[in-house]
Amino acid sequence: MGMSKDEIDKLVSDASKDQPAPEDQRPGTIAKIAELFVSSIENIAPILTSAQNAQGKSDTPVNKPLSEIVGSVPAGSSFFIFKISVLCEDTWVGYLDKSLALEISQKMMNQEGAEELDEALTSALVEGFNNVLGAYDTGLTEEFGVTVEHSDLKFLEGDPAEVVPAESGLAADVGAWQIPIEINIDDFSAPMGMILTDQAVTELQEKRPQKAETAPEPAADAETAPVDVEAPDAEAPVEPDAEEIPTAKFEELEPRQTTGEARGIELIFDVPLTVTVELGRKTLSVKEILELNPGSLVELEKLAGEAVDLLVNGKLFAKGEVVVIDENFGVRVSSIVTPKERLQSLSRTEV
Repeated sequence: MGMSKDEIDKLVSDASKDQPAPEDQRPGTIAKIAELFVSSIENIAPILTSAQNAQGKSDTPVNKPLSEIVGSVPAGSSFFIFKISVLCEDTWVGYLDKSLALEISQKMMNQEGAEELDEALTSALVEGFNNVLGAYDTGLTEEFGVTVEHSDLKFLEGDPAEVVPAESGLAADVGAWQIPIEINIDDFSAPMGMILTDQAVTELQEKRPQKAETAPEPAADAETAPVDVEAPDAEAPVEPDAEEIPTAKFEELEPRQTTGEARGIELIFDVPLTVTVELGRKTLSVKEILELNPGSLVELEKLAGEAVDLLVNGKLFAKGEVVVIDENFGVRVSSIVTPKERLQSLSRTEV
């Protein structure tokens, strides 16, 4: 007699209860994400701050609502957000202790003594962490097997409890993972961290390739008696079907004297760079641009006689004055820009 549908469902249900629950792989993914981020900071921070070395260590991740994580971060910390859309839809959130934000930005600007982040120091942080995230992109690309490129990096201003959910697009009560990180730059030490939503971690886990583990070689059985293999008779005839494999022969290598020439920046002395002189800029609306005709005048922001900008590959490098040499225009360099002026030039609105 056949079984009823209810009986079959009960048997399937009972069988599923006996199966062990699948192991949660997310902690391993979180640990790898943190490891790659710490490695990026260790590689880039010494370059940004001219430090001898930088070391980082991630702590045990904590899972709780986003609002609780933001509220537990020390007051005055700098929060930043960015996107890595190829790996997950949700925004990535990070934070720096105030002392760490000031340490990095001031070292980049060759200054000290600031107690608060101003516009210039914040611009330095954005430039610095774009470099850190660039190295992070490389690590994630190798780990996930897809080309990773971060976007929309932004340091937030205002009350974190309000601006973090508003700017990131994440609900305040969304479940999230906090990854505490301790950073040491020479003798300086301060905390920072990353925040990923449950959904982001799940997506990362699904997209992370499973690493194939090498199976260990089987151990020899101690109770198995060794097998004696008789050596072949030297005078025994070679089987006609046996094929002789020739032994590879290599030429003997002899040590050579090195030239002793320096292999530093001289190697790229012949790399061409584009040098541009910028007389000035002007912001126009679409309507104003469409109204331009031959003979129209566009008044630039610079005054007559004011120093012009000298750009190398589009980046501000120096300032100078326009001169005429044999009916050709030229520029006499009057000053090399400071790091602060260079950062301010990067933040200017393009025409």
